[in-house]
Amino acid sequence: MQTPDPLHPGAEALRGVAALMVLATHYVALVQPQGPGLWGLAATGVDLFFVLSGFVFAKLLARPGWSLAAYGVRRLFRLYPLYLVALLVYAGLRPADGRWDALPAHLAMLHTTGSLQLAGAYNVAFWSLPPEVEFYLLLPLLAWLAVAMRHQVQAALWPLLGAALAVKVGLVALADLGESPESLRRVLTVHAPGLLVEFLLGAGVAVVGGHVDAPQWARPWSMRTRRIAAVLGLLALVVLAMVYAQQLSTPEQVARAPLWLQGHVGLWASAGFAALMLLLKPAAAFAPAESAHTDAGHRLAWAVALWAGRCSYGVYLLHNAAPALVARLWPSAQGWPLLLASLALTFVMAAVLHRVVEAPARQWGRRWAARLDQRQAPPTAPR
Repeated sequence: MQTPDPLHPGAEALRGVAALMVLATHYVALVQPQGPGLWGLAATGVDLFFVLSGFVFAKLLARPGWSLAAYGVRRLFRLYPLYLVALLVYAGLRPADGRWDALPAHLAMLHTTGSLQLAGAYNVAFWSLPPEVEFYLLLPLLAWLAVAMRHQVQAALWPLLGAALAVKVGLVALADLGESPESLRRVLTVHAPGLLVEFLLGAGVAVVGGHVDAPQWARPWSMRTRRIAAVLGLLALVVLAMVYAQQLSTPEQVARAPLWLQGHVGLWASAGFAALMLLLKPAAAFAPAESAHTDAGHRLAWAVALWAGRCSYGVYLLHNAAPALVARLWPSAQGWPLLLASLALTFVMAAVLHRVVEAPARQWGRRWAARLDQRQAPPTAPR
Protein backbone atom coordinates (compact mmCIF):
# COMPACT_ATOMS: atom_id res chain seq x y z
CA MET A 1 0.00 0.00 0.00
CA GLN A 2 1.25 3.48 -0.82
CA THR A 3 1.90 5.66 2.18
CA PRO A 4 1.39 9.38 1.88
CA ASP A 5 4.60 11.33 1.34
CA PRO A 6 5.41 14.09 3.84
CA LEU A 7 4.28 17.54 2.84
CA HIS A 8 7.02 19.82 1.66
CA PRO A 9 6.67 23.09 3.62
CA GLY A 10 8.47 25.07 0.93
CA ALA A 11 6.16 23.83 -1.80
CA GLU A 12 3.11 24.37 0.41
CA ALA A 13 4.18 27.95 1.13
CA LEU A 14 4.67 28.55 -2.59
CA ARG A 15 1.12 27.34 -3.21
CA GLY A 16 -0.05 30.12 -0.93
CA VAL A 17 2.14 32.63 -2.75
CA ALA A 18 0.74 31.51 -6.10
CA ALA A 19 -2.84 31.91 -4.86
CA LEU A 20 -2.10 35.40 -3.50
CA MET A 21 -0.49 36.39 -6.80
CA VAL A 22 -3.62 35.50 -8.74
CA LEU A 23 -5.78 37.22 -6.12
CA ALA A 24 -3.64 40.37 -6.39
CA THR A 25 -3.96 40.64 -10.15
CA HIS A 26 -7.76 40.56 -9.80
CA TYR A 27 -8.12 42.66 -6.65
CA VAL A 28 -5.92 45.52 -7.84
CA ALA A 29 -8.85 46.64 -10.01
CA LEU A 30 -10.76 47.49 -6.82
CA VAL A 31 -8.29 50.25 -5.95
CA GLN A 32 -6.69 50.95 -9.34
CA PRO A 33 -9.49 51.13 -11.91
CA GLN A 34 -7.20 52.46 -14.66
CA GLY A 35 -5.65 49.02 -15.00
CA PRO A 36 -3.42 46.59 -13.11
CA GLY A 37 -0.14 47.92 -14.49
CA LEU A 38 2.80 45.80 -13.35
CA TRP A 39 0.42 43.94 -11.01
CA GLY A 40 -0.87 42.20 -14.12
CA LEU A 41 2.31 40.14 -14.08
CA ALA A 42 1.05 38.54 -10.87
CA ALA A 43 -1.27 36.49 -13.08
CA THR A 44 1.74 34.22 -13.61
CA GLY A 45 0.83 32.78 -10.21
CA VAL A 46 -1.16 30.30 -12.32
CA ASP A 47 2.08 29.25 -14.03
CA LEU A 48 3.67 28.82 -10.60
CA PHE A 49 0.78 26.48 -9.72
CA PHE A 50 1.54 24.39 -12.81
CA VAL A 51 5.25 24.19 -11.94
CA LEU A 52 4.34 23.17 -8.37
CA SER A 53 2.04 20.42 -9.66
CA GLY A 54 4.88 18.99 -11.71
CA PHE A 55 7.15 19.22 -8.67
CA VAL A 56 4.72 17.44 -6.35
CA PHE A 57 3.83 14.65 -8.81
CA ALA A 58 7.39 13.92 -9.88
CA LYS A 59 7.38 11.15 -7.26
CA LEU A 60 4.76 9.31 -9.36
CA LEU A 61 6.75 9.84 -12.53
CA ALA A 62 9.71 8.31 -10.73
CA ARG A 63 7.96 5.07 -9.83
CA PRO A 64 5.65 3.67 -12.53
CA GLY A 65 3.36 0.75 -11.80
CA TRP A 66 1.12 2.41 -9.23
CA SER A 67 -2.61 1.70 -9.10
CA LEU A 68 -4.42 3.81 -11.68
CA ALA A 69 -7.74 3.34 -9.89
CA ALA A 70 -6.36 4.51 -6.54
CA TYR A 71 -4.58 7.40 -8.22
CA GLY A 72 -7.79 8.47 -10.00
CA VAL A 73 -9.78 8.38 -6.76
CA ARG A 74 -7.20 10.52 -4.95
CA ARG A 75 -7.17 13.11 -7.73
CA LEU A 76 -10.96 13.21 -8.02
CA PHE A 77 -11.54 13.82 -4.32
CA ARG A 78 -8.69 16.30 -4.12
CA LEU A 79 -9.85 18.52 -6.96
CA TYR A 80 -13.56 18.12 -7.56
CA PRO A 81 -15.56 18.53 -4.31
CA LEU A 82 -14.34 22.05 -3.51
CA TYR A 83 -14.57 23.00 -7.18
CA LEU A 84 -18.21 21.88 -7.22
CA VAL A 85 -18.98 23.99 -4.14
CA ALA A 86 -17.27 27.01 -5.69
CA LEU A 87 -19.14 26.45 -8.95
CA LEU A 88 -22.46 26.55 -7.10
CA VAL A 89 -21.42 29.73 -5.26
CA TYR A 90 -20.65 31.51 -8.53
CA ALA A 91 -23.83 30.19 -10.14
CA GLY A 92 -25.79 31.65 -7.24
CA LEU A 93 -24.21 35.05 -7.89
CA ARG A 94 -25.31 35.11 -11.53
CA PRO A 95 -28.67 36.52 -12.67
CA ALA A 96 -31.45 33.95 -12.57
CA ASP A 97 -31.89 34.16 -16.34
CA GLY A 98 -29.26 31.82 -17.82
CA ARG A 99 -27.75 30.95 -14.45
CA TRP A 100 -27.33 27.27 -15.29
CA ASP A 101 -26.66 27.46 -19.04
CA ALA A 102 -22.89 27.02 -18.72
CA LEU A 103 -23.08 24.50 -15.87
CA PRO A 104 -22.86 21.24 -17.92
CA ALA A 105 -19.64 22.33 -19.62
CA HIS A 106 -18.12 23.38 -16.30
CA LEU A 107 -19.15 20.17 -14.56
CA ALA A 108 -17.34 18.21 -17.28
CA MET A 109 -14.43 20.70 -17.21
CA LEU A 110 -14.93 21.41 -20.90
CA HIS A 111 -15.57 25.12 -20.43
CA THR A 112 -12.30 26.18 -22.03
CA THR A 113 -13.00 24.33 -25.27
CA GLY A 114 -15.76 26.68 -26.41
CA SER A 115 -16.29 30.43 -26.44
CA LEU A 116 -14.66 32.94 -24.14
CA GLN A 117 -18.09 33.68 -22.70
CA LEU A 118 -18.46 30.02 -21.76
CA ALA A 119 -14.96 29.85 -20.25
CA GLY A 120 -15.53 32.84 -17.98
CA ALA A 121 -19.24 32.43 -17.36
CA TYR A 122 -18.79 31.82 -13.63
CA ASN A 123 -15.19 32.57 -12.68
CA VAL A 124 -12.27 33.42 -14.95
CA ALA A 125 -9.92 31.55 -12.62
CA PHE A 126 -11.62 28.26 -13.54
CA TRP A 127 -9.72 28.20 -16.85
CA SER A 128 -6.66 26.56 -15.27
CA LEU A 129 -8.46 23.46 -13.99
CA PRO A 130 -8.82 21.58 -17.32
CA PRO A 131 -5.06 21.62 -18.06
CA GLU A 132 -4.41 20.48 -14.48
CA VAL A 133 -6.75 17.51 -15.03
CA GLU A 134 -5.09 16.80 -18.37
CA PHE A 135 -1.70 16.64 -16.66
CA TYR A 136 -3.13 14.14 -14.18
CA LEU A 137 -4.36 12.03 -17.11
CA LEU A 138 -0.99 12.22 -18.84
CA LEU A 139 1.03 11.21 -15.76
CA PRO A 140 0.75 7.42 -16.31
CA LEU A 141 1.79 7.84 -19.94
CA LEU A 142 4.73 10.06 -19.00
CA ALA A 143 5.89 7.56 -16.38
CA TRP A 144 5.72 4.75 -18.95
CA LEU A 145 7.55 6.84 -21.54
CA ALA A 146 10.39 7.55 -19.12
CA VAL A 147 10.91 3.81 -18.57
CA ALA A 148 10.62 3.02 -22.30
CA MET A 149 13.09 5.76 -23.25
CA ARG A 150 15.61 4.53 -20.70
CA HIS A 151 16.75 1.96 -23.29
CA GLN A 152 17.43 4.70 -25.84
CA VAL A 153 18.61 7.70 -23.81
CA GLN A 154 20.21 8.14 -20.41
CA ALA A 155 17.63 10.63 -19.10
CA ALA A 156 14.08 10.99 -20.41
CA LEU A 157 13.48 14.44 -18.91
CA TRP A 158 15.44 16.41 -21.47
CA PRO A 159 13.93 15.00 -24.69
CA LEU A 160 10.41 15.18 -23.21
CA LEU A 161 11.01 18.72 -21.97
CA GLY A 162 12.44 19.67 -25.35
CA ALA A 163 9.45 18.23 -27.19
CA ALA A 164 6.97 20.04 -24.92
CA LEU A 165 8.92 23.27 -25.36
CA ALA A 166 8.89 22.87 -29.14
CA VAL A 167 5.11 22.43 -29.12
CA LYS A 168 4.68 25.53 -26.95
CA VAL A 169 6.96 27.68 -29.12
CA GLY A 170 5.28 26.35 -32.25
CA LEU A 171 1.81 27.25 -31.01
CA VAL A 172 2.97 30.78 -30.19
CA ALA A 173 4.70 31.11 -33.57
CA LEU A 174 1.42 30.28 -35.33
CA ALA A 175 -0.41 33.16 -33.62
CA ASP A 176 -2.20 35.52 -35.98
CA LEU A 177 -3.71 38.91 -35.17
CA GLY A 178 -6.81 38.07 -37.18
CA GLU A 179 -7.54 34.66 -35.66
CA SER A 180 -10.73 33.97 -33.74
CA PRO A 181 -10.54 33.85 -29.93
CA GLU A 182 -12.02 30.35 -30.24
CA SER A 183 -9.48 29.11 -32.80
CA LEU A 184 -7.96 25.67 -32.32
CA ARG A 185 -4.51 27.18 -31.77
CA ARG A 186 -5.74 29.39 -28.94
CA VAL A 187 -7.62 26.51 -27.33
CA LEU A 188 -4.51 24.32 -27.45
CA THR A 189 -2.38 27.02 -25.79
CA VAL A 190 -4.51 26.85 -22.62
CA HIS A 191 -4.57 23.06 -22.54
CA ALA A 192 -1.93 20.36 -22.15
CA PRO A 193 -0.20 20.93 -25.53
CA GLY A 194 0.64 24.50 -24.63
CA LEU A 195 1.25 24.03 -20.91
CA LEU A 196 2.86 20.62 -20.47
CA VAL A 197 6.30 22.23 -20.57
CA GLU A 198 5.49 24.12 -17.35
CA PHE A 199 4.49 20.93 -15.52
CA LEU A 200 7.64 19.21 -16.76
CA LEU A 201 9.77 22.10 -15.51
CA GLY A 202 8.41 21.42 -12.03
CA ALA A 203 9.07 17.70 -12.36
CA GLY A 204 12.57 18.51 -13.50
CA VAL A 205 13.16 20.63 -10.40
CA ALA A 206 12.15 17.71 -8.19
CA VAL A 207 14.48 15.33 -10.01
CA VAL A 208 17.62 17.43 -10.50
CA GLY A 209 17.07 19.06 -7.10
CA GLY A 210 17.34 15.68 -5.39
CA HIS A 211 13.76 15.53 -4.10
CA VAL A 212 13.02 12.21 -5.83
CA ASP A 213 15.26 9.39 -6.97
CA ALA A 214 14.46 9.01 -10.67
CA PRO A 215 17.53 8.00 -12.70
CA GLN A 216 15.27 7.29 -15.68
CA TRP A 217 14.40 11.00 -15.72
CA ALA A 218 17.68 12.73 -14.89
CA ARG A 219 20.59 12.83 -12.46
CA PRO A 220 20.62 15.29 -9.54
CA TRP A 221 22.64 18.45 -9.99
CA SER A 222 25.32 19.65 -7.61
CA MET A 223 24.43 22.42 -5.19
CA ARG A 224 26.77 24.77 -7.05
CA THR A 225 24.95 24.15 -10.34
CA ARG A 226 21.58 24.63 -8.69
CA ARG A 227 22.67 27.92 -7.15
CA ILE A 228 23.91 29.21 -10.51
CA ALA A 229 20.61 28.20 -12.13
CA ALA A 230 18.66 29.90 -9.33
CA VAL A 231 20.58 33.15 -9.84
CA LEU A 232 19.87 32.98 -13.57
CA GLY A 233 16.19 32.32 -12.79
CA LEU A 234 16.00 35.36 -10.53
CA LEU A 235 17.67 37.45 -13.23
CA ALA A 236 15.14 36.15 -15.77
CA LEU A 237 12.23 37.19 -13.53
CA VAL A 238 13.72 40.66 -13.01
CA VAL A 239 14.17 41.10 -16.77
CA LEU A 240 10.61 39.82 -17.32
CA ALA A 241 9.26 42.42 -14.89
CA MET A 242 11.17 45.17 -16.71
CA VAL A 243 9.98 44.02 -20.13
CA TYR A 244 6.41 43.65 -18.87
CA ALA A 245 6.44 47.17 -17.45
CA GLN A 246 7.69 48.56 -20.76
CA GLN A 247 5.67 46.44 -23.18
CA LEU A 248 2.61 44.84 -21.57
CA SER A 249 1.43 46.77 -18.51
CA THR A 250 -1.31 48.79 -20.26
CA PRO A 251 -3.95 47.85 -22.87
CA GLU A 252 -2.32 50.25 -25.33
CA GLN A 253 1.05 48.53 -24.92
CA VAL A 254 -0.53 45.10 -25.30
CA ALA A 255 -2.16 46.19 -28.57
CA ARG A 256 1.27 47.13 -29.97
CA ALA A 257 3.34 44.31 -28.44
CA PRO A 258 4.48 41.43 -30.67
CA LEU A 259 2.42 38.28 -30.31
CA TRP A 260 5.49 36.15 -29.59
CA LEU A 261 6.21 38.27 -26.50
CA GLN A 262 2.67 38.01 -25.19
CA GLY A 263 2.61 34.28 -25.81
CA HIS A 264 5.81 33.55 -23.91
CA VAL A 265 5.22 35.47 -20.66
CA GLY A 266 3.90 32.42 -18.82
CA LEU A 267 6.72 30.19 -20.05
CA TRP A 268 9.30 32.81 -19.16
CA ALA A 269 7.87 33.19 -15.66
CA SER A 270 7.55 29.44 -15.08
CA ALA A 271 11.20 28.91 -16.07
CA GLY A 272 12.24 31.57 -13.56
CA PHE A 273 10.07 30.08 -10.83
CA ALA A 274 11.42 26.59 -11.53
CA ALA A 275 15.01 27.82 -11.34
CA LEU A 276 14.40 29.48 -7.97
CA MET A 277 12.76 26.30 -6.67
CA LEU A 278 16.09 24.53 -7.16
CA LEU A 279 17.05 26.09 -3.82
CA LEU A 280 14.30 24.22 -1.96
CA LYS A 281 15.61 21.78 0.60
CA PRO A 282 14.29 18.20 0.57
CA ALA A 283 11.25 17.70 2.81
CA ALA A 284 13.29 15.47 5.11
CA ALA A 285 15.53 18.44 5.94
CA PHE A 286 12.67 20.17 7.73
CA ALA A 287 11.85 19.25 11.32
CA PRO A 288 8.15 18.48 11.80
CA ALA A 289 6.08 21.03 13.66
CA GLU A 290 5.34 18.69 16.54
CA SER A 291 8.99 17.95 17.28
CA ALA A 292 10.07 18.98 20.76
CA HIS A 293 13.51 19.85 19.40
CA THR A 294 12.19 22.47 17.00
CA ASP A 295 12.33 26.11 18.09
CA ALA A 296 9.12 28.16 18.25
CA GLY A 297 9.99 30.23 15.20
CA HIS A 298 10.55 27.13 13.09
CA ARG A 299 7.28 25.59 14.26
CA LEU A 300 5.41 28.80 13.44
CA ALA A 301 6.96 28.98 9.98
CA TRP A 302 6.02 25.34 9.38
CA ALA A 303 2.44 25.93 10.52
CA VAL A 304 2.04 29.05 8.37
CA ALA A 305 3.49 27.28 5.32
CA LEU A 306 1.16 24.31 5.69
CA TRP A 307 -1.85 26.56 6.31
CA ALA A 308 -1.04 28.54 3.18
CA GLY A 309 -0.86 25.36 1.16
CA ARG A 310 -4.04 23.88 2.59
CA CYS A 311 -6.09 27.01 1.94
CA SER A 312 -4.50 27.97 -1.39
CA TYR A 313 -7.01 26.04 -3.50
CA GLY A 314 -9.95 27.67 -1.74
CA VAL A 315 -8.36 31.11 -2.06
CA TYR A 316 -7.79 30.53 -5.75
CA LEU A 317 -11.30 29.26 -6.45
CA LEU A 318 -13.29 31.71 -4.30
CA HIS A 319 -11.44 35.03 -4.32
CA ASN A 320 -13.44 36.37 -7.27
CA ALA A 321 -16.71 35.63 -5.46
CA ALA A 322 -15.77 37.61 -2.34
CA PRO A 323 -16.13 41.16 -3.80
CA ALA A 324 -19.59 40.32 -5.15
CA LEU A 325 -20.65 38.89 -1.81
CA VAL A 326 -19.26 41.89 0.10
CA ALA A 327 -21.06 44.25 -2.29
CA ARG A 328 -24.37 42.55 -1.46
CA LEU A 329 -23.77 42.76 2.27
CA TRP A 330 -22.16 46.21 2.22
CA PRO A 331 -23.38 48.05 -0.90
CA SER A 332 -21.53 51.29 -0.13
CA ALA A 333 -18.10 49.64 0.15
CA GLN A 334 -15.59 50.82 -2.44
CA GLY A 335 -11.84 51.01 -2.89
CA TRP A 336 -9.69 49.81 -0.01
CA PRO A 337 -12.58 48.97 2.36
CA LEU A 338 -14.01 46.70 -0.35
CA LEU A 339 -10.60 45.14 -1.01
CA LEU A 340 -9.83 44.47 2.66
CA ALA A 341 -13.29 43.09 3.36
CA SER A 342 -13.05 40.85 0.27
CA LEU A 343 -9.63 39.65 1.35
CA ALA A 344 -10.89 38.76 4.82
CA LEU A 345 -13.96 37.01 3.42
CA THR A 346 -11.80 35.04 0.97
CA PHE A 347 -9.58 33.73 3.77
CA VAL A 348 -12.56 32.87 5.95
CA MET A 349 -14.35 31.01 3.15
CA ALA A 350 -11.17 29.17 2.18
CA ALA A 351 -10.43 28.12 5.77
CA VAL A 352 -14.01 27.05 6.55
CA LEU A 353 -14.48 25.14 3.30
CA HIS A 354 -11.13 23.45 3.72
CA ARG A 355 -12.29 22.16 7.08
CA VAL A 356 -15.85 21.13 6.15
CA VAL A 357 -15.44 20.12 2.47
CA GLU A 358 -11.89 19.87 1.18
CA ALA A 359 -10.17 18.00 4.01
CA PRO A 360 -13.00 15.48 4.67
CA ALA A 361 -13.34 14.74 0.95
CA ARG A 362 -9.60 14.25 0.64
CA GLN A 363 -9.50 11.92 3.63
CA TRP A 364 -12.41 9.91 2.27
CA GLY A 365 -10.68 9.64 -1.10
CA ARG A 366 -7.44 8.52 0.54
CA ARG A 367 -9.24 5.78 2.49
CA TRP A 368 -10.96 4.53 -0.65
CA ALA A 369 -7.68 4.68 -2.58
CA ALA A 370 -5.89 2.77 0.19
CA ARG A 371 -8.40 -0.08 -0.18
CA LEU A 372 -7.82 -0.10 -3.94
CA ASP A 373 -4.06 -0.17 -3.35
CA GLN A 374 -4.46 -3.21 -1.09
CA ARG A 375 -6.46 -5.05 -3.76
CA GLN A 376 -3.74 -4.47 -6.33
CA ALA A 377 -0.85 -5.38 -4.02
CA PRO A 378 0.49 -8.91 -4.62
CA PRO A 379 -0.20 -11.43 -1.86
CA THR A 380 2.52 -11.80 0.75
CA ALA A 381 4.59 -14.96 0.36
CA PRO A 382 4.12 -17.45 3.21
CA ARG A 383 6.92 -17.63 5.75
